[in-house]
Amino acid sequence: LKQLLTPPLLARDSMGVCGYACGRCCSCRSCCALSVVALAIWCQLALRQWKDGCCQHASPAEVDFDGPSCPQRSDGFSANDLQNKGFTILTDFLTEKEISDMETLRRATSFTGDSVRGIKGGVWEISPWDVAFLHARIETLMHRIQNDSDIYMGSRTFQFYANGTTEPCHSAADTVLVSGQFFHTNSSDELSAELSWHADLELGIAHADPSDQLSVYVFLDKPFPGSAGLSLLPYDALQQRAPELAKLSRGRASLDLVELDDKMMDMIAAVEPRLPPLLRNPNGTESASRTAVMDNLHDGKLIYHGSVDEMACTPELKRGDAIIFKGDVIHRTQRHTVSPSWRTSMNLRLRARRRPDFLNLYVGGLTKAAAIASVPHMYLPWQNCEIEAHYQWCSTLLGKDRWLTCYLVSSPLQASSFWLNLAYKKALFATRYLIGKGTGEVFIPWRV
Repeated sequence: LKQLLTPPLLARDSMGVCGYACGRCCSCRSCCALSVVALAIWCQLALRQWKDGCCQHASPAEVDFDGPSCPQRSDGFSANDLQNKGFTILTDFLTEKEISDMETLRRATSFTGDSVRGIKGGVWEISPWDVAFLHARIETLMHRIQNDSDIYMGSRTFQFYANGTTEPCHSAADTVLVSGQFFHTNSSDELSAELSWHADLELGIAHADPSDQLSVYVFLDKPFPGSAGLSLLPYDALQQRAPELAKLSRGRASLDLVELDDKMMDMIAAVEPRLPPLLRNPNGTESASRTAVMDNLHDGKLIYHGSVDEMACTPELKRGDAIIFKGDVIHRTQRHTVSPSWRTSMNLRLRARRRPDFLNLYVGGLTKAAAIASVPHMYLPWQNCEIEAHYQWCSTLLGKDRWLTCYLVSSPLQASSFWLNLAYKKALFATRYLIGKGTGEVFIPWRV
């Protein structure tokens, strides 16, 4: 700059200096304009991703509602119950020999009876190989569901590395044993698995329609039929009494429901004093119960001004009985009605072998992105034949007990993209938070 402004240079080429200065000025203006446009687009993306600062509201429908019509205990599969209510009950689903085999496996996980020794939260993953002896029974059940209902479960059961062998690639018409878990809860340990109302997070993330996925929930140890079972919200009762909630849950899943009692409202007021008035019914009428419904796919919030407990079915089940329910059914652990009380159950998740839409994994809010990045092995494209072949080689090399590691190494680029998507959503969320703060809006992201 000093050289450009020296008198000899100005005298010799004043027009050149002026042209250079004008060019730099125009370039600066262009950069500023582009920056403003980019910032506007970025802010618009943040506002489109999180439209509402707080929440939407819904009240129970004003209809004659005398409680749900709950499925009855039955020795056979009821396609009508599964279709209209979202679940059905099977008594004596497991034989005594099968229960004994599962108890042997359960004892290996270090919890039994009225204890949860060493198990955080009372939840323990079941490897697909652990339940190989149940494949034939599951296959028979899947054929029954396929023939008697509109749920597509595939032409045959995919033997997920049963006995350590499998073909590297199968047709898209097979049924897949996705995962299995033990759940243990007892009245004497507050850390045991006693889950509140929810529809499973991961089912709504990976697949467009989780209603085509089934959970086979089997009770292995349950001394009290009326305690510590499973409560579910039937489709028909939900549609009649809470149509807004039914619309939010059907075919989507990935929901968490939290009762906003006085204790919870006091906690909320301590964190954000401006929020409690926004959680009240906008029509001015207050109900005795209030429930926050969190959509974990898009970080949405719905305040239901009523109790979902009035729509719940809680069947009395015993050792060996099973509940089969669709992936979008809202359910919870039944509260302990006696003390001491405990229950150990096994949940097997099954679905038709359809290739997921992996682009859909990157659509949604921050809660969804964080959930995917935290357990990327659950969403990697292992349906690809080449990936399956690599997975089989990896499991043979490292051992069956390292199957999660094999998932991770099967597609490192896909896993890396999940982390990049999370970083993008975090930056976008920070922008949305600043916009809300600058405009005086009470922006409540709930889970995130």
